[in-house]
Amino acid sequence: MVSGTVGAARTAVRPGVPAVAISQGSGADSEYDYPSGVRQAVRWVNEHGKALIKKNAKPPTEVANINVPTCTVGKLRGLVVVPSATTGDVGRKPNCASKVTHPTDDVVAYANGFAALSPVPPG
Repeated sequence: MVSGTVGAARTAVRPGVPAVAISQGSGADSEYDYPSGVRQAVRWVNEHGKALIKKNAKPPTEVANINVPTCTVGKLRGLVVVPSATTGDVGRKPNCASKVTHPTDDVVAYANGFAALSPVPPG
């Protein structure tokens, strides 16, 4: 199962269109922290944009899936590149004051206050 955001990006990548999926999570009872999500999106586009529109570029083979938590305590702890989890509770409130330094997958990263970038195959 994937989100509509990831599903749309995967659909774009199949015929060779570069795509990134960026999702903003809430802090349960809080409002979404859209500025943090926007900063992650802009940073990713600034770092990868030229390669995506380069003439004769190789077609993409994966979607960059970025999940950004909303922090009600602490602040966003940065972006980590981690594999996608195969299980886990994505519905719990993120702990952005966590002491975890090396999350093992996107669910653990998100739960501990990191924006998580996970490559996702298109098919």
